[in-house]
Amino acid sequence: MALYGLFTLACAMLGLIYLNRGQGSARLYPSIAAVGTFSLFMAVISLDLGYSLDAAFTAGAASILCGTVSYWLALLVQWLWGRGAGGKTAALLLCIVGFQLSVPVYLIGTAVHRLFRRQFDEADAAAAQARQEREERRAAAKQRKTDAEEEILQRVHTDEELCTYFAELYRDMGCAPVVERAGENGPLRMFLEINGMSYSFVAICRQELLGPEAVEWAAGFRGSAQRAGLVTTGTFTRRAVTAAGRLNVALVDRPNLPKIQRAARRAAQRRAFGIGPPKGGNGSENG
Repeated sequence: MALYGLFTLACAMLGLIYLNRGQGSARLYPSIAAVGTFSLFMAVISLDLGYSLDAAFTAGAASILCGTVSYWLALLVQWLWGRGAGGKTAALLLCIVGFQLSVPVYLIGTAVHRLFRRQFDEADAAAAQARQEREERRAAAKQRKTDAEEEILQRVHTDEELCTYFAELYRDMGCAPVVERAGENGPLRMFLEINGMSYSFVAICRQELLGPEAVEWAAGFRGSAQRAGLVTTGTFTRRAVTAAGRLNVALVDRPNLPKIQRAARRAAQRRAFGIGPPKGGNGSENG
């Protein structure tokens, strides 16, 4: 902005010197003083209207620029019209009109600039607020999910009945030494490792979560199972999620619960001893 003002001031001085060439300082200095005074007047008006100091300097520079252009146009009119009284009168009127035009031009330009600037600021503020709200909602959803996972993990760890059920299941399978070595929550942990499922499988079996969202929740619970130390990498497949979903649907019907428990016992036994149907088989050992 300062360079812009110095450049316009230099143009105004050159125009005055060229317009008053051969006249001496009698007309040159008053003309320079007039331009400077009007520029200062424009700056004071801008400050009085509530604009910043930078805007006031811009007003002064704009007045100098308009004055320079008007002087050059006056010189052109005087050259075309002649150096008589008519040419000098036309040149003087053009100079006055040029200075006067600098006021509305500057005010209109500043108003338009402030209007667009306000719109841009409002758009930026709205976008920033929307981003902040999205981040807050995302953080809140993540926190709710974490709290729910921790709650179910705590519930499963403290479920003595569930641990007793899986301990009896392993003893029925002939894996009593494994149960004895596993320690606290050992049967539950071993069952989940062998079956390649997360705690969501246990929650479904315990009817802690019933509904169509069970499959989605089971698929998203893999991270919690890994944090709990379960071996689920590479084994938590779509087949396990589908099985969990079928169990969820079947458990709604209470009479089918013993049948599902027997199926789960057989599946756990086959997985424990590496026995299972070949890929693409029909369930028998011969395929």
